[in-house]
Amino acid sequence: MSPPEHIPLSTLATQIQGEVDVFICSASFESRCRSVADSLDPTLIRWAFVCVDEDLPTSTDSQSEYLLSRFGLNSSMVPLNREKPLKTADSLQLALASCARELPQTYLVDITTFTHEALLILLRLLQLRLKPADSVTFVYTAASEYSVGDKEENKWLSKGIGEIRSVLGYPGKVLPTQKSHLVILAGFESERAERFIEEYEPNVLSIGLGAPDSSTSPAHASVSKAMHSRIVAQHKDGVTFLFSCSDPMRTVTAIQDRIRQVPGHNVLIAPMNTKISTIGAALVAFDDDSVQLCYATAHQYNETNYSKPDTNCYLFTVPAIPSPAKAT
Repeated sequence: MSPPEHIPLSTLATQIQGEVDVFICSASFESRCRSVADSLDPTLIRWAFVCVDEDLPTSTDSQSEYLLSRFGLNSSMVPLNREKPLKTADSLQLALASCARELPQTYLVDITTFTHEALLILLRLLQLRLKPADSVTFVYTAASEYSVGDKEENKWLSKGIGEIRSVLGYPGKVLPTQKSHLVILAGFESERAERFIEEYEPNVLSIGLGAPDSSTSPAHASVSKAMHSRIVAQHKDGVTFLFSCSDPMRTVTAIQDRIRQVPGHNVLIAPMNTKISTIGAALVAFDDDSVQLCYATAHQYNETNYSKPDTNCYLFTVPAIPSPAKAT
């Protein structure tokens, strides 16, 4: 598989060949949720599903209304719920079922502003539901800056931790006779990372650092390294490993290599970096159903200054979505 293409958003429409049968995106308080939609030709989209988190603030309403209006009669709202992942899964399942056809279909998924949990649930449903002949392309709009305007040491994306839970569809297989191995793909949120460690009290702790050459921005690499150092300082027994922030298959390789170094453990993965690396974590779990993926809900998001959209995006496909194992 080729690495993701890093292209200007202004050229995205020329990279999409012909009609898109199903476009899936997520409305958010971030203006980034519009970037991909604004770069597409709405007349070439057969169905557009705009996912809207019912628990997010009313500031999201204008964004969802905009996205729905952009695709007009071809669009439908898909209600998600951060506190009720089963409801999220049911809504996504209904949406995918509503557009099912016998002929092969093309899917384009804008992963930019989904929560990590909602994205993982969607990935599992796509893997299980779609036909081998269907094609799925993912697109991710980078942020030129997070926690816009704040100094590096004061940058934040969320505050307060709610529930720590396994992600629906990724329960893993926890054997009571085995010790635990927690793998964290660290990002900007050291508070969430600390809660994972407190909750699971792992026997082995692996703290992933995004490789500088894979960062979507040099500024992001600097902040991520500072947050990673903060976690390591509190947990000196943790082992650092590098993973890719911008290539899901490189992320898969990095995680699998680290897991192989500690055999015979229950493996839990907490993907907390880019949505691209989160797809990598999902692929690891697809390949090994003993791996559990974990998520921590947040009480508060930096709604006003969460991010500033970049002018570039990443375009890519991944194996196993749809699942090649279903081919006849």
